[in-house]
Amino acid sequence: MQRQRRVGIVVLAAGCALLAGCQRHPRAAASPPPPTAVSVTPGADGVESVVVAEAGAGKYRFVPDQITLGVGKIRITFRNTDATPHNLTFTTLTESGRRVAVPTLRGGGEESVDFTVSTPGEYRFVCTLHERLGQTGTLTVRR
Repeated sequence: MQRQRRVGIVVLAAGCALLAGCQRHPRAAASPPPPTAVSVTPGADGVESVVVAEAGAGKYRFVPDQITLGVGKIRITFRNTDATPHNLTFTTLTESGRRVAVPTLRGGGEESVDFTVSTPGEYRFVCTLHERLGQTGTLTVRR
């Protein structure tokens, strides 16, 4: 009886060791990609225009995600290069009582939003569908 018990313990220990060796080790959490920044100057029409794209392939990032420009007329063109729907919405920036935003676009969609900013500061933008996954950016408006 005692011999069977020892054999059982040895088999159990070997099984545990085998399972531990076959267990997948979790990968270290991937660090987010470095921010992408762009400074914009007015075009011939006086409008500061920038194209913002979704980073594609489920990366849930805007490119660029840091935009610096001056007060005045602004045009942001959002391109959804991913198969997943995305939008671009400013969390605190409004014009005529409405939040400045590009509505949700399907993959391959593109749409622009024109607005005017007269107060310097930082304005956060997000994809409301993927904000929790880190799809955010900052528009810095200078004098």
